[in-house]
Amino acid sequence: MIAVVFLLLIISIKKVFSPDIGFHLHAGQWMLEHKEILKSNLFTYPLLDKLYIDLHWIYQICLYSIFSIFSYSGLTIFNSFVILTSVLILWYVIKKESPYREYLLPIFILLFALSQSFEIRPHVFSWVFLSLQLLLIKKVLNSNKLSLYLIFVIQVIWINFHSLAILGPIVFLIYFIGDYIETKKFNKQLVIIVFGSILSCLINPWFIDGLLFPLKQFGLIQNNNNLQNIYIGEFQSLFSAKNFKEDLLSYGGLFPFAPSFYMYLFNALALFSIPNIISKKKYTELLLLIAFSYIGILAVKNFGFQFFAIAPIIISNLPIPTFIRNKFNMQVGKKSSINLVTLNKFLQYYFITIGIISVLSIFSVINGGYYIASKQPFSYGLGADNNLLPIAPSQFIANNKLDSKCINFLGFGGQLSFELDKPVFADGRLELMGDFFNTYLKSFEPNMFPKVCDFYQANIAVFPYVKTGMYGNWWISILQNKQDWKLVYFDQLSVIYVKRNDYPKVPELTEERVIHNEFMHEYSEQEIFEILNKDTKQNYFLGFVNSLFFSQQNQNTSDQNKAIFCFTCGFNKAALNFSARAIDKSTVKSKIVYENLSQYFKEIGNFNLSKKMLQVAR
Repeated sequence: MIAVVFLLLIISIKKVFSPDIGFHLHAGQWMLEHKEILKSNLFTYPLLDKLYIDLHWIYQICLYSIFSIFSYSGLTIFNSFVILTSVLILWYVIKKESPYREYLLPIFILLFALSQSFEIRPHVFSWVFLSLQLLLIKKVLNSNKLSLYLIFVIQVIWINFHSLAILGPIVFLIYFIGDYIETKKFNKQLVIIVFGSILSCLINPWFIDGLLFPLKQFGLIQNNNNLQNIYIGEFQSLFSAKNFKEDLLSYGGLFPFAPSFYMYLFNALALFSIPNIISKKKYTELLLLIAFSYIGILAVKNFGFQFFAIAPIIISNLPIPTFIRNKFNMQVGKKSSINLVTLNKFLQYYFITIGIISVLSIFSVINGGYYIASKQPFSYGLGADNNLLPIAPSQFIANNKLDSKCINFLGFGGQLSFELDKPVFADGRLELMGDFFNTYLKSFEPNMFPKVCDFYQANIAVFPYVKTGMYGNWWISILQNKQDWKLVYFDQLSVIYVKRNDYPKVPELTEERVIHNEFMHEYSEQEIFEILNKDTKQNYFLGFVNSLFFSQQNQNTSDQNKAIFCFTCGFNKAALNFSARAIDKSTVKSKIVYENLSQYFKEIGNFNLSKKMLQVAR
């Protein structure tokens, strides 16, 4: 049990990567400095002063207060503590409802399903509050009066931490309906709890608008024609044919390492538990399972709520304990001492196995093998992740006094606004964007980009060039072909372009400058070909196995990404140097590096080497 909990803690300790962290910190900073609640948009200039319902305001104040003392490392520890609290509450409920010792196996599996959502965002507090409300409603039904008052107190706190506090009244309504189906009687206490929890949600700075706000969010997610659902991955369903196909193609034989694999497994376990629920006529549990499974399937971002609402139901109704009891002829009142000895021996080996797997998994997470094999871009550790957050480009903008308006990728907006303390073009608050999201998408069209820039008088462009689908590629293709813009900065994540006439003193980034800045020793042509002709390194699976036994794994994504950008820009010599260093300094084979090299050698007519690079990639 200790090993499993410690594994969970280690998985939750990631370098800060959330694209939302910037605007949460900025909002908390502003409210503490001005000593008032933020009620209008101050962080994006196209929608300046628009009404903003910020139901995360207490969370943001807490977040910035911790950041101001402990920086990004403190945020990671704080977030891990909240996640651990939510899981310990869940574990307590599961132990109470499913006393069989075998419950550890489903928990071990399910934790991996949840780990994809371990991000520094206010939803982790909703996990805690949702778990508490589910625990308290059961205590109320067992005549615990104190729990009744605690329900209302938690609901008031919840609505001012996260917009999805509406899940509380939804849970209580389900309990009321389920109880009526089971008893054929109206439970007046449950009626009071349903209406009391709704009234509790009105105690927020926006009153009725704050209560109705999450319903609008659900409406947007349900609308399949909504552009945000089409372009934003976390709004898409886990069970869409597109997502499932992409996962299968991306992972192949490593599909069990895919985070989505455990989400599918979780939903499969939910289906297996249904016959037991129906046979025992537990209609409240059935309604909870159906409602929260629908919420979870609706969008990937909702999976955590599904997990905490129905994990105890799944585990207490799985046929696994019954199967084990039947296997050893374990029946109530007829316990054979021989069978008990056999069962205890079996469980002993079973627990030892889970303990060993947990400890080895801990080493794999720390050594990087787990994240490489699961193709997740995260890193174990404290502090900010410069591979995912635009902190370095923000410093470049500040140091070079690029003070005018910028066009930026929406995932960068919150961090840029916080670091530079000025409004940006767009940030991750999609509920704020509304119809402006269409304008944002139009900026990716070659004929519309200059019009958008002229309309908003923007002469700086900041965006990532990898891991953003069409966004990076489209903006690069536009800006590379425009003589009035120049490249002034690039790193392993992002690029900055500025208008030539507006910033004549900022030097343009050429291939020669890239090589000079990045390489103390430039690879010769012979050294590059020697590296490319070496025996290929271990694949992701072997890297994962080695990481289990204290061997640090490195994919060198920094040089891998820089090679991608240089090939895109036509900096072929620099791209070859980055590719060579990416291969040389990594411990595992990088498929994308070899694929790009294959394409490059094909374009210059070296078909033999192109074929070899493609074979290595496969």
